[in-house]
Amino acid sequence: MTAASSRLLTALSRLRPTAKAAIVAGGYGLALVIAGVAVRLSITATSQVDRQASSGMTAFGDALFFLAVFAVAAIPPTAAALFFLVTWWRARR
Repeated sequence: MTAASSRLLTALSRLRPTAKAAIVAGGYGLALVIAGVAVRLSITATSQVDRQASSGMTAFGDALFFLAVFAVAAIPPTAAALFFLVTWWRARR
């Protein structure tokens, strides 16, 4: 671990609980925005005739694509939440 990453981890562990919750909630909000933008780009990139002919299948595919992008984009806030929980649990002992 480098000195810069060590300082960052120390600074993050010293934040107030409301700031930690805001970081995690903001990360999930950003993940929702990223997933929505990805689905919107996917919709504009496909043929509208095909989307109207098979509207149910494309809606299901869009929903799955949204969930997949959200799951990938939600990894950093989930990791941050776990980091904050582990540091809280260790400080509690």
